Amino acid sequence: MPLILLICCAAAGLQAQTKRRIWRGDLPATWPAIAFEEAVAQIEQRTARRLREGENDHLIAYVLQSSQFTTEPKIEPGVSALEFFRDGQAAQQLPASVTRRMDAFLKAKPRRSGDPRLAYFQKLAAAGGKTYLESEYVRTMRFLYEKESGQQQSRPPADLYQERGYATDTQVEANFAVWTAMSVLKSLDSSFHADRILIVGPGLDLAPRTGLLDSFPPQSYQPLAAADAALSLGLTNRERLHVHSVDINLLAVEFFNEFSRRADRKLNLVSGLKRDQLSADFQDYFQQLGKSIGTVLPLDLPPTLVAHFGKTIAVRKDVVGMLTADEMNILTERYDPSPGYDLIVATNILVYFTDEELRLALANIAAMLRRGGYFVHNEPRPAVEAIGRDLGLAAIQARTIRLSAGSYKPLLDSFVIQQLKR
Repeated sequence: MPLILLICCAAAGLQAQTKRRIWRGDLPATWPAIAFEEAVAQIEQRTARRLREGENDHLIAYVLQSSQFTTEPKIEPGVSALEFFRDGQAAQQLPASVTRRMDAFLKAKPRRSGDPRLAYFQKLAAAGGKTYLESEYVRTMRFLYEKESGQQQSRPPADLYQERGYATDTQVEANFAVWTAMSVLKSLDSSFHADRILIVGPGLDLAPRTGLLDSFPPQSYQPLAAADAALSLGLTNRERLHVHSVDINLLAVEFFNEFSRRADRKLNLVSGLKRDQLSADFQDYFQQLGKSIGTVLPLDLPPTLVAHFGKTIAVRKDVVGMLTADEMNILTERYDPSPGYDLIVATNILVYFTDEELRLALANIAAMLRRGGYFVHNEPRPAVEAIGRDLGLAAIQARTIRLSAGSYKPLLDSFVIQQLKR
């Protein structure tokens, strides 16, 4: 499966929508005065840099963890960071184990039928070769060292994400919080319907920092999982549902444009944790996931994953027709006129934004909701609630949910529900 393809035009349901840049007049007059055009231009420059750095973070994660090009032992990036940085100082040389994996990566020949990640990442590193890999390894490890060691000095850990590259990550587990939030909405608002859903930043499982599963080509889950949730919860039907996704990363956009053209539309799902490490609630969710959008089939897992949950969803053609995707920077762009979405979902996105960036992102999100529509995210930062109030986005519910079981180390997620009141 090629990772980068020519972008298709959106489906008929979105052809009338126009994407435009945010204006100063889009923001409440009570907000602090800024040199607006200059600020937006700087944010666009930061976005380009952070997108590039995020791709290089994935490059290093792939080099350290993939089994596609070497039999060298996998290296957990966080562990490697603590090995390379000692008391905040970088070692004089890269660990020998890292160097061996870099050499193997650069020499490897992608197999015609193999994982497309190798070809993509080799192209990304081609211009700079090993020197480029080494410099990006040091940059990536510095962030991980600060995060894992707690030695980020005056900055709280959450602030680190406001400077790091934009990750193109996604995991099956991230969809449980969205399903739970939609279940809560059904119980809170008997009139709620989710016919038109927008997913902001659906991501792609290109090469996450930990737990790389490269037995299958890159996939994106959230739009399909949201469609499954809306249908299974009775919040819409197949005639009305439309799920649109926007992402700054073309790889995520192209997954859905390419997926819609496949003859064999299969999604392979594997849990990040083992079966006995997962909570009973998540296990129930995983067992039901996909039944409303296709046929659930067994998945032949490699030996390293046999203790995990796994399955394949053969997605129905009519469901694929409900999905569209587009490139968009939610900080600086919106659709105008408003599509009037019933539900907008943005998980693991807002954590990357400064308060100034949050104002722009939330203004664009609020502008694309219908009155009475809902915004679901997992960033319980006080600034999100305060900015939301200025935009008429009232916080109505927030919860923390546990995905892990028993005494296993806590794996938590959360969701916040805000409603557009005006």
